Amino acid sequence: MKKVLALCLVAIWMFSTGFTWTVTMDNSMAVEVRDAFCQQYNYQETVGEPPVPNPESKTDFAMRHIKTYIREIHKAYKANTAANTARDAAIAASDTATAGITVN
Repeated sequence: MKKVLALCLVAIWMFSTGFTWTVTMDNSMAVEVRDAFCQQYNYQETVGEPPVPNPESKTDFAMRHIKTYIREIHKAYKANTAANTARDAAIAASDTATAGITVN
């Protein structure tokens, strides 16, 4: 039996038209993926002093980090695109400004 791990990521915040991604996997794999995110990002079963059970579930914790990962990837993409565009414009402006230079 397949289970949809709560990875329906509505990306309205990224794209004006919005879309949904759904990742479907076996139940056992869904638990492993959730636990992998919890391990990778240091989920704590208890928080505070004195220790109390973490109010954020493992699934919510994993989803928060998945969303953050997607946002960071998008942010890096936008920054790189802007930097490349600015570099290309500066090179074109320099080429135009220096086109008449001659050396004798």
